[in-house]
Amino acid sequence: MKSYVITSPVYPKRTWTLKAFRKGIEALKPAPEAVGIVTSQEVFREYFADNNLFVFVAVHPYYKIKLDRIAKSRSMLKEWFMAERDETYQWWIDSDIEVREDTYRKIHDRMAKLNCLMFSNGYQGRNSTRNWHGIGCTVIHRDVVDLGRFYIPRIRTDENAVRHICEDMMYFSPYHYASHAVVKRLKPEYDRLHVEESIAPVKHHLDERSDHPDYEYKINKRHHPDRRKKRKRR
Repeated sequence: MKSYVITSPVYPKRTWTLKAFRKGIEALKPAPEAVGIVTSQEVFREYFADNNLFVFVAVHPYYKIKLDRIAKSRSMLKEWFMAERDETYQWWIDSDIEVREDTYRKIHDRMAKLNCLMFSNGYQGRNSTRNWHGIGCTVIHRDVVDLGRFYIPRIRTDENAVRHICEDMMYFSPYHYASHAVVKRLKPEYDRLHVEESIAPVKHHLDERSDHPDYEYKINKRHHPDRRKKRKRR
């Protein structure tokens, strides 16, 4: 079975899922060679530093827009994998995803059967009866990891409002557009570039826990009266 590394961006103010996240990873068979983490030094020390499997890659960047933070974190993890690791696969697991012992084995075997280079495993979506197939549980062969880029484009709508497109959609876009060229010309030994299926059940921790201190922090920050913006009367 081919070797792999897990990469995960962890927002320092969203830690209530990390025990389940870590528990799932430590149960994996076969185990990853390493788990690259981008977060704050404090969060890494508290949740990961006691196990050498977890590697502190970089400090979680600060940008005003949340999606920009995520995109930059993912870019740092991708560059770390390409520059410092030599395993066959990079496996993105979001920090609110809890995998099972056999998750990698199921994805690996399915990729071998389909003869594909990239596999996005489905997980429960928010306010949706259908599974998401985002970057949150995606295994990618290192030969095509650099095909995509994580960034947040700004789009101006017809109503003159600025909207953003999420970073995983932008990362995936060349894999769909260039699929034929990659498989037929550059990697002809493969049949498919990117597959989206729900082959390995995982738990997506969507509900916030009210007994966790981060929940209290978020609620207080969101609703504190000093932070409410007063509307100016015209």
